[in-house]
Amino acid sequence: TVKAVIGVLIMVFALLEFWPRFQALTFPPRWLPLGGALSGFFGGLSGNQGAFRSAFLLKAGLSKEAFVATGIVSAVIVDASRLLGYGIGFMTGQFTQSGELATPVFVGTVCACVGSYAGMRLLRKVTFVAVRIVVAAGMLLIGLGLITGLL
Repeated sequence: TVKAVIGVLIMVFALLEFWPRFQALTFPPRWLPLGGALSGFFGGLSGNQGAFRSAFLLKAGLSKEAFVATGIVSAVIVDASRLLGYGIGFMTGQFTQSGELATPVFVGTVCACVGSYAGMRLLRKVTFVAVRIVVAAGMLLIGLGLITGLL
């Protein structure tokens, strides 16, 4: 299936992060639009834009703060457009379960805020190498989840 192929792709990018020769590779800024287009396209197919975005941004030569901030801003833009679409759907009555979703949305929002605060404090204490390893490990898990059908 498409998700399995995308999962393999994500895992390949993640595994390359552990290969010493690949670690020195960086992309000049002129390649950022292409990286954004590719991550958006493949992310749209699989619903995992963050994994593809991270794979590209790891090689963009950003500082750890810029890497995290760019990922956050990108995610906010994507999620804001989704929320706008969902909000319009709720307001026009196309979604009938809006009352049932209030608790999960509230819990998710609180968890996102707590995670952002904890991440901000933790980011000051870690190196970019640690960020790269954690991101690559997360990408491996996402890829595995797609391959096995859990995601």
